[in-house]
Order: sequence, then C-alpha cells, then structure tokens
Amino acid sequence: MKRHERIAAVIVVIGGMAVACYGYAVLNLGSILQPDAGFVPFLSGIALIVLGICWFIVAGGLEDQKKAFFQKGRWVKPSLAIGMMLIYAWAIEAAGYLTSTFAFMVAWQLLVERERWFKTALISILGTLAMYILFSHFLKVPVPREVFIR
Repeated sequence: MKRHERIAAVIVVIGGMAVACYGYAVLNLGSILQPDAGFVPFLSGIALIVLGICWFIVAGGLEDQKKAFFQKGRWVKPSLAIGMMLIYAWAIEAAGYLTSTFAFMVAWQLLVERERWFKTALISILGTLAMYILFSHFLKVPVPREVFIR
C-alpha cells in the first residue's frame, strides 16, 4: 500500500503546484493587509505542497504486508462516503445549510466512523454551529436558508 500512498502524495504535490501557480500567475495576490483573489488559492497550494511532501516522506517507509487491491469489503466505507457527500451537496439547497450539515455529520459519524451516540451528537452539534458561525458571520458567505424558516 505504501506505493499507492507515494503516488497519491506526488499527485497532491502536483495539484498544489498547479493551484499555487494559478493563484500567483492568473489571479492577483494582493498583500497581507489587502489580499486579492489569488491570495487564498496561493496559500492553499503551498499548504498542499507541504502536506504532500510530508505524506510522501511518511509513506516512504518499509513496505507493509501486501493487501489485495479489490479485497472484499474494502470499498464499502469509501463508496458510502462518496455517496453521502453527493447527497449532502444536493441537500444543502433542498433542506438548508443547518439541517443538511447536521444530518450529514450525524450520518458520517454513525455510518463511516462508527462512533457512539453521545460523541456523534456532540461532534454534530458543535461542528454544525462552528461551521455556520464561520461561514455566515466571519466570512460573510450567504448560506442557504432553512426549509423550515422560508
């Protein structure tokens, strides 16, 4: 599995380089005091490069036991995660931000992570509120209104 991780790390580094170059060359960076459209993409690209290099170094260790790529039951969690993210993307507009985010976090914790109910409730409530406050109040991003408030 280490070989696949190293390949994925290289892809992350290349993607980070593309994002950083796009933010620098195509979009304006601005300055730290007055950032422009390319500032956050440039920093995100740099972060991807650094994390990809760290991942490559960590994955460069000794080969562990070989596992079959299509081992039975190995694709259940990733398939479930992708399906849940697609449903969440649709549900944001249909049900509103708070409702869909809370439901997504509960489903993720129960089905993918297999957490207990108390931890699931705590993570879901605090995570949903934190993301709502971050996007609506600090970043001033308009979030989809709730279906119950419309």
